[in-house]
Parts: sequence; C-alpha cells; structure tokens
Amino acid sequence: MSPYEAYPYGEYGSWNTLRNCITHHNFDEGLEIPGFANGGNADGFSISSGEGNVVTHCLAYTNSDDGFDCWRSTNTSFLYSLSFTNGVADGNGSGFKAGGLEPSMGAVVEHCIAYGNTKRAFTYNSGENVRFSYNTSRSQHRRGRNKCSFFFRYF
Repeated sequence: MSPYEAYPYGEYGSWNTLRNCITHHNFDEGLEIPGFANGGNADGFSISSGEGNVVTHCLAYTNSDDGFDCWRSTNTSFLYSLSFTNGVADGNGSGFKAGGLEPSMGAVVEHCIAYGNTKRAFTYNSGENVRFSYNTSRSQHRRGRNKCSFFFRYF
C-alpha cells in the first residue's frame, strides 16, 4: 500500500511480518517513467508506508535499487537479514536504507549483513530516531562521493 493511495496513511499495511523471504533481480533500468531514476525504483524489500512492520531472516540481492528500504514508514524493523550486490544503473544501491521522507522514523536494523552493494551498506537516509545494532558490512563498491559503508547522523 502506498501513502499516495486514497486511504488514511498508516491505516493499511501495518503490523505485518515478512519472514524467511528471498527477493532478487528486481530491475527497472530502461523504464521511461517521469520522476524516477533509471533503475532507481526496484528495491528488494520496500516498506513504503505503515506502522510496525517487521522483515526478519530475509535475503535481498542483485536488485536495481536498494536491498531493504523503509522509506516513509514508521517503526519498521529489519532483523537478521542479508543484502548484497544491489544497485544497477542509477539505482541507489544501499544494502539497508532506514528512512526517507516524512513520516519516516523509528526504524530498527539489527543483526544484519551487507556486502558488495554499489553505495552504502547501512544508511539512516534522513529517518528520525533510527537505531542500528550488531550489523556487519564488508566490501561495498562505494559508487559516488560518499565512500563509507555506514552513514549516520550524529546528535
């Protein structure tokens, strides 16, 4: 459910658990859609609305955008999951993206592993009150100017 639908935000698509799922090779490079980057709208797991959703023990690889993304959701958790080789064409290529535009807040990313993604392994992506704990990153391709595996805002 998208926050752009005619339903009240957060009322639908909340309090779901995705467990033991695999997503790979989601790919939108070459699509001519105004306002979207070439390859930048095909995440492995995209929780783009709702409250309290949990993604646990999941795998996302070789998607044209991010592996895991909780843009515009609140209190989403990514737990015990693996993300690798994401980011094709102009896709962001982050392993775990924990936030975005308002109302993004309260994301939790724990016990996750990211490697070989084209940008960052873990990023708060302007989410508020984001928590990263016990995560591991290795060998990001680090496309672009920011060449770090973890990108956080310090208070």
